Amino acid sequence: DYKVTGVQTCALPISQRHWQTILVATLLFGVVTVIHFHSNPHLMLILFYGIPCALLALVVNTRWATLFVLASSFIAPMIQYDGDADYRSTGVFLWNFFTRFILLEILILTLGRIRLEFSRQENQEK
Repeated sequence: DYKVTGVQTCALPISQRHWQTILVATLLFGVVTVIHFHSNPHLMLILFYGIPCALLALVVNTRWATLFVLASSFIAPMIQYDGDADYRSTGVFLWNFFTRFILLEILILTLGRIRLEFSRQENQEK
């Protein structure tokens, strides 16, 4: 049983309320990963990896988006690591991982804040 408090707007957990959005973000992430795997490993495609993260940050919440940011930050350098010998250094992998994580996390935290502001404005109008 779920109890509704003043903070919650629905008694269902987030994964049950937004499963369609999470599924679409997962499919988008998979499509970008496949495209990246079959393209030149020098392409970053960071904006395309940011699309599912941004979708989740705007519709669901920043926790789900951070999970996708972690996955994006790991998968993209792994594709580069596998595709080109120049990327097979631990230092390069860690640099790519952390820079991607920081950039995408800044994006989703900004979008999460925008989402909260819009939700606050909607609640004030009611």
